Amino acid sequence: MKSVNREIKLWRALGFLDVLTINVLSLISAGNLNRLIPLQFSYIDKLGHILFYGFASFCFCKMAILKSNNSSYAIKRIVAGLLLMGAILEIIQYLSRMGRQFDIWDLVANGLGIFAGWALSILLTSKSGTTNGGQNVF
Repeated sequence: MKSVNREIKLWRALGFLDVLTINVLSLISAGNLNRLIPLQFSYIDKLGHILFYGFASFCFCKMAILKSNNSSYAIKRIVAGLLLMGAILEIIQYLSRMGRQFDIWDLVANGLGIFAGWALSILLTSKSGTTNGGQNVF
């Protein structure tokens, strides 16, 4: 039980660190972002959205599965919360004067990442034998 609690804390900490990174990267100016991440190839932005939101989803869903006998409600809240966070950040970019703009394809990439992270958390948790008795996770 102690190792499960430690693992839950690890996934929670990694998830919050990723969410903090998402917020910082989303709210810095376009010029600073280009200096920070000098990679310039097609769709690098969308790949970043998929990877960062996917990792956040994976961490929080993994935590929820380990923590609860009925994680489906928690996972629905995690998915909704991450989707809402992405939409709010896009709106803030639109309203700000930082050289950033609202992009519906960013929201699509966020959603792809979120659902991929959720699915991966279920697959890896069930393969490792740490699910809580064949629970329904969505």
